[in-house]
Amino acid sequence: MDGRKSNARRIASVRGDTRTKDGLTSVRDAFGKFVRGIEKASVEPAAKPQLAPPPPRLDERLQELFSSETFYTSGLQRRDLDEKFALTERISEEVTSAAFDWEVDSALDDAHRSLLALYADRVWRLSHSPRPFWAETSFNRIRNNLETGFRHYLARQRSFQPITRYEQNDDFAGVFESLATAKLPYGDDRWESFMREEIDLEQLQELVAQRSLFYLRMPDPWLYAIPALRGTPKAGLAEVIFDEYGRGRFDRMYSTAYTTLLDALGMDFSADHFESRAPWQYLATLNHQWMCALTPEFHKRLLGIIYMVEANAPAVMRSCLAAWARLGVTDTRLNGFYELNASMSEEYREIALSEVLVPLCECDSAAAGEIALGIIDSRTLEAQFTDHLLDRFTRGESSLQPGAELALDSELAEGETS
Repeated sequence: MDGRKSNARRIASVRGDTRTKDGLTSVRDAFGKFVRGIEKASVEPAAKPQLAPPPPRLDERLQELFSSETFYTSGLQRRDLDEKFALTERISEEVTSAAFDWEVDSALDDAHRSLLALYADRVWRLSHSPRPFWAETSFNRIRNNLETGFRHYLARQRSFQPITRYEQNDDFAGVFESLATAKLPYGDDRWESFMREEIDLEQLQELVAQRSLFYLRMPDPWLYAIPALRGTPKAGLAEVIFDEYGRGRFDRMYSTAYTTLLDALGMDFSADHFESRAPWQYLATLNHQWMCALTPEFHKRLLGIIYMVEANAPAVMRSCLAAWARLGVTDTRLNGFYELNASMSEEYREIALSEVLVPLCECDSAAAGEIALGIIDSRTLEAQFTDHLLDRFTRGESSLQPGAELALDSELAEGETS
């Protein structure tokens, strides 16, 4: 018994209990210490909290790893590279949390630039030699961190919870058309009105620069949706994509028409030239397409993105034509792209709807929910981008990241026509 009492007193002393060895509580002493602590804290100002430094830029570390030529070395060099990959993975987790959980603007910029760099390294910037399995696995883990955060972010950004279960006798055409073109809940006509009535030449040039990141590769990401399709949907999507590739004619490709537009403006028409200056809000629209393209279980969402683009293209192109005309620019090299896209997209959206989406959902009604999510998420990101443009343009600011001046043809700047 004495041993147990001794042990209890020992535990009490370690815990800081106010009970004495006689079992009486010294409440008065404890309360007095508590009050004195408050008085001291009220007199002495609290030390300024030390804010954690922002994590290093993930996109810069990725570029360093992409250009590394020491993958097949051993010894100290390999150990150093292993440590760099491990650190980069940890940074990707921090950036993902700051960007997609807390929506810190600088982290969103870093996350989307990093994600686009990972897609580019995998699909079109293939300047490196084959890498060992462990390196590719590490890059995949970094990409998975970012994509997981991005998907959770998209789910929170949705203006409403869409219906994800449809029956085979539902009006699929009406549902998809409404989701893709309805004004609400994505906003009003402010952006379209601004385009037609207020946008100036410099602002329109910024828009052309940013859109080049999509149109100069259009419709590359859409190809990934073809293999999983069968029958009429496969033939319909192949027809749309084949047309946008110019039916095998380089001079008829959409990307060629956009190159001509950029050339007429005196702007660089390299495919990724304006990537560093584009805001993260636009990079997010590109990443959404590539994430759905490179993730097989999201290919039906990719079909929703394709339909959303085609369904809205005619109105978008006509707004651009109206803006150029109001500014006194009627150069056929500029208008050619918009006129081609406006006319052909009328046909493409009908094919995408009646020959791709509807036949697919009639055979597999579960696909309708995924297609709807693709439409909703792509419209949400597009609305986010146009809100960014409106905010910057109405305040007289550039929508681009800091960088070199965008070249503009002097004759067009003076409003001359040809």
